[in-house]
Amino acid sequence: MLTPDRSTRRTHGVVYTPQSVADEIARICSALPGRVASILEPSCGDGVFLRSSQCRFTSAAVTGVDIDGVALNAARQNLPAANYVQSDFLSFAQEAADVRFDLVIGNPPYVRKHNFSATVKLGVEALSVRSEYPITHLKNAWVAFVVAAVGMLSPKGTLAFVVPYELITVNYAEFLRGWLAARFKQIDIYVPEEKAFKSIDQDAVVLVATNAVPDKVGVNFHKVSSLDNLNKDATRCKAASVSTNMESISFILDANERDFLAKVYADLNKVGDYCDSSAGTVTAANDFFILRKEDVFRFGLEDWARPILKKGAYVKSLPIFSSDDFQSLEMSDPCYLIDFCASDGKPLDGHAYAYISMGEDLGIDKRYKSLHRRPWYKIPVVRQAPGLFFKRSHKLPKLCMNKAGVLSTDTAYHVYPKLGYTMENICFSFYNSLTLLFCEIEGRFYGGGVLELTPKEFRRLPLVYSSASVAKNEAFLAAFNDQSRILDLGDEWLRESKIFDADDLSLFRSILVKMQTHRLRHGA
Repeated sequence: MLTPDRSTRRTHGVVYTPQSVADEIARICSALPGRVASILEPSCGDGVFLRSSQCRFTSAAVTGVDIDGVALNAARQNLPAANYVQSDFLSFAQEAADVRFDLVIGNPPYVRKHNFSATVKLGVEALSVRSEYPITHLKNAWVAFVVAAVGMLSPKGTLAFVVPYELITVNYAEFLRGWLAARFKQIDIYVPEEKAFKSIDQDAVVLVATNAVPDKVGVNFHKVSSLDNLNKDATRCKAASVSTNMESISFILDANERDFLAKVYADLNKVGDYCDSSAGTVTAANDFFILRKEDVFRFGLEDWARPILKKGAYVKSLPIFSSDDFQSLEMSDPCYLIDFCASDGKPLDGHAYAYISMGEDLGIDKRYKSLHRRPWYKIPVVRQAPGLFFKRSHKLPKLCMNKAGVLSTDTAYHVYPKLGYTMENICFSFYNSLTLLFCEIEGRFYGGGVLELTPKEFRRLPLVYSSASVAKNEAFLAAFNDQSRILDLGDEWLRESKIFDADDLSLFRSILVKMQTHRLRHGA
């Protein structure tokens, strides 16, 4: 089996599928009603799905498409009878717009929009126009492949793809789920306990969408042990809708839990009722604009240096980032933003112009975001905030009080309490089983179990605001590094609000643990 290197995976999204997984997906497809006379594998690589499909559909004509001639040669050796086309799939789909297949099966490339080649960019733009699919939702090559594949299906055809777990969680995939639900009678999504591609830290699910069945069935989630064991009877959950986060995790939460949480959510105030927030500063070149203290002095840029947090990993002692924390940080890490607007109208001097010239020699001025700034080296800095919420986290989300008064890159959202509320109390009220549970529901996770929330998702988290006494604040800070203790305290104080009883809080905790366990099951 071919093994792509890291750079190939990044630009072409090459992730080769184990034969056992391809065999199992072909088996699932063969159990559907109707005749399959033609099969297509886009981005076929060495033809693993073609081989599996031909074993199940012996009389079907099979076609493999791939941009990589070496991979196609390997596929020909493995399955000489198939028809092969060397092309990128999006171009093939456009040129063969009138060709239809009964089964389109495979593992599309996982390539983010910013890594699209020029050819893929053009193909995505043409696909958006041709299919009337919003280009704003074509943020990864796998989504474009799904949309293009649907356009090549026969009226009773079936789509069977291995796709990233993001199908269940991210915003652009939420749109795709609804789009698919409107076009197929039956959709089955298989979610494995085991990680699909261990060597590259990639989580994936199997999507089977078909019109081969006689009646409208809707969407079903299936929790299975692994992708090479798609046993429908393992855990089957019917989703009333695929356009909400609550329904898209129906394979984790039962109907009673989802109904209970939906009611709770509707009745509570949200984080956005107590504070405003905005993404942090985008420099377009952190390594150039954010320097170590000694480099600030070496380049003579003291007048334009401002304290900033470059990475969430630099914050260790949550929920407070203090001046002492910053002093420790500046001993070893880059934490000064070079803001050429920082000196209250002071004109740039020779040191500043020398550094700007260095940036131009490095091509920083030609980067996408730099090209949209006038002049390119003047960064739109987001004002300092009393609080910071880091968009990515591991076990617990990171919300902290910014006692050091530093700026942050877009690794964090700047949090500004509204009139009558304090950052201390927002932070104190955040850490309990209820709010942390909705972090799991509203957010999505990536390789290694990293949780991410967008600014909008952060603002719509439910929050029971409470004013903490000195004693409670001291207990809160003392317990913070122990998740069990901090949740015990947070839930105890939440119960004092008299909104929830002990049974409610116990249910919040049990669901939180279930959600965290699912997310972290592949973590380091």
